[in-house]
Amino acid sequence: MKNHYYILIIAGLLSLVNFTCRAGLIENGSFETLVPGKNPTGNSDADGISKWMRYGYENNESSTLFARTGSRSFKAWYTGGIYQDFTGPVVPGDVYKASCYMFTPSGGLKGTFYGLIKLEWRDERGEILYSQTKESERFDGKAPADKWKYIYVQEAAPEAAKKGRITLEFRGEGQGSGIIFFDDADVQEVKPQ
Repeated sequence: MKNHYYILIIAGLLSLVNFTCRAGLIENGSFETLVPGKNPTGNSDADGISKWMRYGYENNESSTLFARTGSRSFKAWYTGGIYQDFTGPVVPGDVYKASCYMFTPSGGLKGTFYGLIKLEWRDERGEILYSQTKESERFDGKAPADKWKYIYVQEAAPEAAKKGRITLEFRGEGQGSGIIFFDDADVQEVKPQ
């Protein structure tokens, strides 16, 4: 009889978790899945990493050098990044949290180079609402080397938003050097409790 009550309590808690957070709004957040026949390190194969689109191709690639989980991560240097649209429509006013772990090896980031996450919104025509883009804190030269750091950005979808997008970006402003590895990216819809 006692076990029956525990099962009811656990079922109730699980339903509360489902109410407070809708996770997994992107696919292949660990960068493990590659597109067959594509070269994920090639300059022209922007879609070599399944479900993601790259830009600044000569400055980023799929990598097996460092991974937080699995065997792959996304590696970027100088300028460029990778992005993915959410798997479903967004609800204006609802809060979304885009997150990722970032890592820089020994030597770290130097100068004005840094990485960040952007939470972007697209309207009914598919145009990005640039004035509504929200950026995370910077992963820069102050970040400890050889240690994965959790970075996130959280924002309510604006009224005109129909789709959301997560962008993982490496920026090089002026002089600098370094490499960032991104892994375990995720987007969640966060509901108020």
